[in-house]
Amino acid sequence: MQAGRLREIAKVLRDHEQWLGLEYIGTHTLLIRGKYPFLHTMAETKELIAEIGTGNVGFVLDGWHWWQTGDTAEQILTLQGDEIIAADLNDAPRGVEKRAQLDHQRELPASTGVIDVQTFLNAVHQTGFDGPVRAEPFNAFLRKMDDDDACAATAAALKKSLRVDRLSVCVRLLSRLKRDGDDCMLRFDRAAAECCGMAGKRPYTRH
Repeated sequence: MQAGRLREIAKVLRDHEQWLGLEYIGTHTLLIRGKYPFLHTMAETKELIAEIGTGNVGFVLDGWHWWQTGDTAEQILTLQGDEIIAADLNDAPRGVEKRAQLDHQRELPASTGVIDVQTFLNAVHQTGFDGPVRAEPFNAFLRKMDDDDACAATAAALKKSLRVDRLSVCVRLLSRLKRDGDDCMLRFDRAAAECCGMAGKRPYTRH
């Protein structure tokens, strides 16, 4: 049933040369809330994408959920770069048991070292992925900052993540901040774009 519904959505997007990205949710404290949890691993999501079968559906890979569900770098390496729509980076609070972590309480990427950002990014890079790398910190301290300070802190964390072990990770970057009301979405800044460069274009535009 789910594959059929998503297939119809993907067909509409394909007609407009767009991709649909699916993100599996692996946070243990979310999974135990429902009687029948939905798919929550890379393997399960891969099966769903294959069943949809439209050729324009891929992964939004979130380092938090990859870590929470116990997926591995080897599993990421089973993907081709064009099967990944975007990569999201986070870190986790120290001193909290893995299965007790709360989805809405995260840290900026590469800030605590609880999540192995190096292994995650290195595997994503090896697939040939050249799409957007984003921070997704659900963080109370960051929310208290004004937009400019929050975006500067996020940019610094992303740059630090890309410098880990001198990784050369190609990312598609925007050199500006996109604001919509109180929303502040940082794709990256011009300095990071100059450092990382741009890779070849894909056959579809991805949003």
